Amino acid sequence: MDFSSLNRDGQPVNRSFNARKVLARQQAELIGILRGVACDRALSASEAKFVYEWMNLHKQTDDGVTYVNLLDRLQALETSTNGTFNETIQLKKVLKEINKLVNGGSSEPTAFDVTMDVADSILPSDITFNDQTFCFTGKLKFGARAKAHHETEKKGGIIIDQVSSRLNYLVCGDLGSRDWSQSTFGEKIRAALNLKNKGANLLIIDECIWSEAL
Repeated sequence: MDFSSLNRDGQPVNRSFNARKVLARQQAELIGILRGVACDRALSASEAKFVYEWMNLHKQTDDGVTYVNLLDRLQALETSTNGTFNETIQLKKVLKEINKLVNGGSSEPTAFDVTMDVADSILPSDITFNDQTFCFTGKLKFGARAKAHHETEKKGGIIIDQVSSRLNYLVCGDLGSRDWSQSTFGEKIRAALNLKNKGANLLIIDECIWSEAL
């Protein structure tokens, strides 16, 4: 038996599973931090420095899409102020990036807007169903997901359950935003954003656009 794969309690260690749990916990923690510093609609130099140091300490939290603009802003602020973070105009720009993450892109926090606006701006007429792959996430106003799958397949679309490089459309349910993990958006959207960032040819579309295209 390979005892190196056991923890101190003698239980098997599932490193990939534990890594995913740690990542999810850290992402949730960062969202909580960002909400905390943004709740008074102001950002101090000490708060900006704390967020910057936290993000650099937890590099694995950066998924390549979600926090990259914020981290770039903080890096620029740190460099231009020689580490004091005390520059009013740039602090306002950093706060704007924070609000994009935790308040749906709004410059003013609200109790209801907790998602990013990540959908691509396309018209229903731009959607092609025949031999195109579709994946759904969130709750649908249209009804049960099985019904949405059926109607998509009637139009020649192909349903797949996971986001991958073969996905053409990720359809985001209009009722799903506040139930997504990390209170920002779900893992399917996170995966799709990562693929798009790497050059994948897929579209993230709102349910209303998909339903009109039907």
